[in-house]
Amino acid sequence: MSEQTSRITHALMRVAADLGHGGPLSEYKIDSGEGGYGVTLAISKPFPSPGQNRFRSPSMTETLAKGRREVEEFLEKLSAGFNVFRLADLEPKYPFLHPTFYSFSFQDSAGEGHAFEYRIECSSHLDERYEALVREFESFFESRRVFDKFFESLRG
Repeated sequence: MSEQTSRITHALMRVAADLGHGGPLSEYKIDSGEGGYGVTLAISKPFPSPGQNRFRSPSMTETLAKGRREVEEFLEKLSAGFNVFRLADLEPKYPFLHPTFYSFSFQDSAGEGHAFEYRIECSSHLDERYEALVREFESFFESRRVFDKFFESLRG
């Protein structure tokens, strides 16, 4: 960030998990507004799994009830703890078969933005910092609960 007083006002993590084999596409998003923060987790399954005969492209968006203080603590952790404005693209140096693509985008109160990508193979993380950042997003956005709800709706 450009100044000590700037704070993150927009945070986004997009995850494409092995789309070629029917994996989910998800978007973890925080936007600030006059009334506080909007916190959403959107999930879709844009492509069929191999051998899947019938296919519909389901999607779901969950708006999470997070208090202003809780969101601001998360954003501060991204800024000070992970220093997200200094992280850069990171990808394996070898070909991969079951990739997961993470793309991150942040904007601060001074209007400065920063984006980077991170790629992994078969859930094998390349770097502890990036893995911890992904886990922090997943925890804050209650991804296990929301994904369970999404996949349960596909069965039902």
